Amino acid sequence: MKQKTFLFAVLFVVMFCVSFVFLFMYFQSQRQLAAEESPTQKGVPQEIPLPEVSFSDANDNKLPEDEIRKGKVVLIFLMTDCHYCESETAFVNQLITKRNDIKFYGIISVGDKKKQLEIASTKYPINVVYDDSLLFAKLGINRVPIKIYLENGVIKKAWDGASNDETKKAKFISWLEGI
Repeated sequence: MKQKTFLFAVLFVVMFCVSFVFLFMYFQSQRQLAAEESPTQKGVPQEIPLPEVSFSDANDNKLPEDEIRKGKVVLIFLMTDCHYCESETAFVNQLITKRNDIKFYGIISVGDKKKQLEIASTKYPINVVYDDSLLFAKLGINRVPIKIYLENGVIKKAWDGASNDETKKAKFISWLEGI
């Protein structure tokens, strides 16, 4: 009788451990699937109009709001000391020639405007402007790079992080070809 009780206890413990491992693996795979399906950064709202913005160049020339609010636009939030931002802008620069119907802007949001835009002009191969309106704070952006796609002034999609592997690049290119 004691031997049957012992075997039952061992069987119960083994079944419990196996069940725990399977549940853990299931929830990990669900978390990974959710991350792959939703490439947006937490905090960046979608399907809402872009808040009021003010972008300017190193000479304080304001970018007309129509440049941002009309048509298709991709904003890429950057920092001049960000290695991933360099690779991201190089990747995006290759796409600009393929989609001349989409406007691409690099956005610098922090630091001395003239100094940051001067550095950006030598590091980044895309048009970079300064965010005078602190849009990054309004959207809850807390790291770079991040790409935000706008259509007629409405935030449609956002991507968090650099497209630093071929899978991410292929997904972005495929999406870009589909719009």
